[in-house]
Amino acid sequence: MRSVNPIHPTDDSRVKHATANVNGVTIHYVIGEPSGPPRATVLCIHGFPDLWYTWRYQIPALLAMDLRVIAVDCLGYGGSSAPKDKTSLFSIKPNADALAALLDHLSIPSVILLAHDWGSMIAFRFYNYHPAKVTHIISLCVPYAPPHPGAPFIPLTDVVRDHLPNFAYQIALADPQTERDMAGPYNIRRFLKALYRGVGDGRKGPDGAEVSINVPRDIMRAVGDLPRGWILSEDELEWYVDQFDRVGMHGPLSYYRNRRANYDDEQILHDPVIKVPVLFLGASRDAALPPSMAAGQGRYIQDLTSRTLECSHWMAWEKSDEVNALVTDWLEDRAFGVKARL
Repeated sequence: MRSVNPIHPTDDSRVKHATANVNGVTIHYVIGEPSGPPRATVLCIHGFPDLWYTWRYQIPALLAMDLRVIAVDCLGYGGSSAPKDKTSLFSIKPNADALAALLDHLSIPSVILLAHDWGSMIAFRFYNYHPAKVTHIISLCVPYAPPHPGAPFIPLTDVVRDHLPNFAYQIALADPQTERDMAGPYNIRRFLKALYRGVGDGRKGPDGAEVSINVPRDIMRAVGDLPRGWILSEDELEWYVDQFDRVGMHGPLSYYRNRRANYDDEQILHDPVIKVPVLFLGASRDAALPPSMAAGQGRYIQDLTSRTLECSHWMAWEKSDEVNALVTDWLEDRAFGVKARL
């Protein structure tokens, strides 16, 4: 049982939906204000394939700490700009710059970042590009990968072949054929059911065959048609399907097509060290991002706290109470406690 009453996606008095036009794009976000003056602002950044709604269990816990909470739809998702004739717009720097402009628009000088998956990549680079706007970083599943300007560019296919075979699925997601194969609510639903799975769900299809999505091509054939996982309800799944069907998958899938654009943008980043406190939460059962990938990040983070949870990639839903406890305890200590005043 989860102890938190999650935020409803369309009708919940605890948050308001809003949009801002910044940097030539529209950012949709939900914002929740505490009953009194906010102690700080938490900016929540989702990953793939997700939306602001991934933080439905965390927003109430953060509001209870008297924090202002802003959860955005990244570019290409939900109510934010999602042009179907753009690709580079969905790289990391345009997201980071749009979020910095959003904070300026809202007259918020600095934030605590809470992020997951691609959102963590954006959060870490948000710090690299706009360090004065960040006081703390909390990353779920994804460790910090520092920029290395001047290092040779390595194509994704070479990374998968030589270093990270667990990233083979990213080659498939970058394939334009995948976008065509994923069109329509039936196919989007199949894809989401294959990804949104917790510990204990298994990956056996109706025929008893094991499903693997870590394939370099034809991923929509590989996903099959699994039963819905326990970590989200039927209503939540249908809301996700409706959102992705409405906007399309071009934006979300384009994040996997921008490795070169991200590399080019990062040539200006010459200080790889993160000088604000960081909390990293690894998921022991994350097949794509095992906690072992985080082993070296401490060399580039001056104040790092790491914890590992027994859960899947979707820890914010699967282990919502544990995540909330770790996040709120760490914030009380590192942002508002004795250590924060040293």
